[in-house]
Amino acid sequence: MPHDFFLSYAALDNEPAIPGRPESEWVTTFHGVLLTKLQYYLGRKADTFFDRGDLSGNSALTPEIEAALNDSHLFVAISSPAYYARPWCKLERQGFIKGLGGNPSLAKRVYVIHSIDVDPIIKPRTWQSEFFPDLRGYFFFREDKAAGGPPRMLGSPTLDEPGANANDYYLEIDRLARDMAERIRALEDGPAEPDAEAPVTVETDAVFLAENAFRSHADREELRIALGDAGFNVRPAVSMAGKQIAELNAAMSDALAFVQIVSPVLLEIPGGEGTTYDQVQLAAATAAGLPAFRWRAPDMDLAAAAANYPRFKQFAEASDVRPQLLPIFKTDLLEALGTLRAARRVKQAVQGDERLVLITGESPDLEMYGESVAQQLQTHALGHYMTDSPAGELEAEDVRGFLVLYGASKAEWVRDRLRIIRTLPKTRLKDLRVGVYFCPPSPDPTARRLLFDMPSFQKIHWDDQSSLKAFATAVSQ
Repeated sequence: MPHDFFLSYAALDNEPAIPGRPESEWVTTFHGVLLTKLQYYLGRKADTFFDRGDLSGNSALTPEIEAALNDSHLFVAISSPAYYARPWCKLERQGFIKGLGGNPSLAKRVYVIHSIDVDPIIKPRTWQSEFFPDLRGYFFFREDKAAGGPPRMLGSPTLDEPGANANDYYLEIDRLARDMAERIRALEDGPAEPDAEAPVTVETDAVFLAENAFRSHADREELRIALGDAGFNVRPAVSMAGKQIAELNAAMSDALAFVQIVSPVLLEIPGGEGTTYDQVQLAAATAAGLPAFRWRAPDMDLAAAAANYPRFKQFAEASDVRPQLLPIFKTDLLEALGTLRAARRVKQAVQGDERLVLITGESPDLEMYGESVAQQLQTHALGHYMTDSPAGELEAEDVRGFLVLYGASKAEWVRDRLRIIRTLPKTRLKDLRVGVYFCPPSPDPTARRLLFDMPSFQKIHWDDQSSLKAFATAVSQ
């Protein structure tokens, strides 16, 4: 039976923070709490590889460790300055990553646990340069707000000590365990059998997720994971702070949108005369014409932040900044980006100045009648775009007609698609013509009634060319 995860760490990070007290061994405690949570979400006992040995120098991996690396679902690394200084740890991570293929991020099998912000310490390298750019991470340190000092490791020196931020520690463990359990189940179930008749689409739309100071790393990572899981290519892959503005512009080129966390601590630019990198990124996105989605915590103390940055209130209270709980913002963001992505694809389908008709239907109707209806529309100089989930595409201004196929579908399905019309703004409805295309056999009004009045929806019958021509003429006007 394979190991559920391989824990990779530097032995120095597991030295007791309080001599003589084993419960202050941070890595051992982390492993135990994570194992308990993981078993809860898996619904079974979990098996891990947690080696207590500490080999030094450039020794080769032992056969036991090589076997464990090859036979583990996931790789969990405790990121720290000591971890990147140990040749043994490097051999472990390289050994596991090597087996993931040419694009390791697609495997989603590596998890980095940040016990400290290592980037300022291991310069010019970053933790991601030691792994790969699209790697997900979990943050187990927080700013010490009371003392105003450097970030403090969660759960240190022990979970019971005052100031250990135990609640944040357990929340992060829970988030990590949920994610790992979901991935382990997917690996155990094996890859889904592809539908030979359905084309496989890969989402490649890029979203620029602005960089932030360390205080917002955990929130930014949560958004990055959500965006990646939704199929977006999240930029920048590596930090661009300090790069030339041309490089920043290139990273935003062709991006779908700009997403930014407004933090009370901004990234200062040496010699920038008060301008911060947060502001530079926003200015570049504005110049590129990217839709902006910006978030801040609803309880942020704007006055305190403005004491350090004179223009902060203007930056944080702009109309595109949403003071929400992060889960609500994340849900709204993904929904809005889905609409933007759908609209972009519709726009890419336009050839010249043709007007588009969005054709929708359940899969059997689309497969059987979609192309035939599209060919009939082409005789009237109308383009088409077909989808079985039309909500986002209807936002595209290039769509001037909306045609719902009604064949094998149930009346409830057709009604649900027509109800989408009610969610559109009146300005959008003004230029949109809606029709219901009754597929063969000839429609029987008593058997295929939609059960609600549709005076503004044109009815097109498959055996009545004049009804399709009337709809096409209305779209073309």
